[in-house]
Amino acid sequence: MTAPLQAISIAPVFLLEDEALLAAAAAGCPEMLTCFKTWRSLLPLPSRMCDLRAGRWQRFAESYRSLTWLFGELPACTGSLLAKGSEPTMLDFSEFVRWSSHSSFRSDAAFGHMPMADHFALREHKVPGALTLREALAEATTALALQRAHLRHYAGLLPAPLPLLVHRLGRETTDLVRQAAITHLTRLAFERIRPCIEEGLAIYVYFYPGAPLRVRQAAGAIGQETERERAARLARAGSEQTIDRWLQITARLLHLGFMPYSYQNEGLGACFDPGNACMDGGFLDIDSVVPLSELRDDGMFHDALVATVLGLTRTVLHLLPRICHAETAELYARQYVLRRLSHFLATEARPELELDGRVTAALAAPSLAELSALLCSRQRETRDFLHRLS
Repeated sequence: MTAPLQAISIAPVFLLEDEALLAAAAAGCPEMLTCFKTWRSLLPLPSRMCDLRAGRWQRFAESYRSLTWLFGELPACTGSLLAKGSEPTMLDFSEFVRWSSHSSFRSDAAFGHMPMADHFALREHKVPGALTLREALAEATTALALQRAHLRHYAGLLPAPLPLLVHRLGRETTDLVRQAAITHLTRLAFERIRPCIEEGLAIYVYFYPGAPLRVRQAAGAIGQETERERAARLARAGSEQTIDRWLQITARLLHLGFMPYSYQNEGLGACFDPGNACMDGGFLDIDSVVPLSELRDDGMFHDALVATVLGLTRTVLHLLPRICHAETAELYARQYVLRRLSHFLATEARPELELDGRVTAALAAPSLAELSALLCSRQRETRDFLHRLS
């Protein structure tokens, strides 16, 4: 039996009106269009965060500011709608903030460990359990640009968020969030996020054209499985196809002029992290994606590409047996990732798209002299700035 729903009146500050994108989404999941037409004015939501199932909404483990509406059953659903930032409208939001001010962030409770609420405020500059209007609009803008470019050049939706609407929360709800933060966060943590709250909070709704089953949720051992048994189960479920699709998406993003990750998002996660990479080969939370034009110099570009390859390798390792020495596993996994990424850079090329030459150069096998020069070029300036001028 599921919990009852509340209805939130919606006045979007962003609303998807691109008919081509909506048609592409509805082609694979007609039901999403019906929901979207209703939700643009009235959004059904659970009354409490602790209602893990309410209507067709589900809240997955560690999803403290997102809900998932599935069209079908996992892992075979035809699509899903996700609402991010709706939690402040729920009756137990203040209780969640209180709990998070004492609960460790993805760690066993230990003396001195930073509480979850302070972690989000101090390290990620995020409001615990809430989504700022700035975050919502930035994510929607990035996702819209990616989906338009992908549809134009690859004739379909990217297996990633399609932004549908952003709704700004009202003053009463914002005041409730501020009061919960003042009451339960440390003074420094609250001062860090006070401007974020004042700028406004939002609900962001997007469509994902698949099953949003994250690696972190699905790749772990079940019961008393050995590592070989776990890896064999994942292989039967299609882990090879999953990895190939991640690398195909990465290749397409590079061809479209985007980098999946850069140091600008350090500490805030990446689209290919185990908490965002999906078992169907797609990515969620793509706010780490940046246009190549924003990587101002070759050093920044190469650092971002290296971080992308290393991050993808770490996520791929979650689908492989964890038996041998970690460095050995990472070496072989990285070789596999580089080989398959190079393959997809070739197959996903399009006549009208020009791949940045630095991608090809970075993935090519260098001579020893070229390698030495490359390593020297990555040295950061360490001398005192004023000393350099004297």
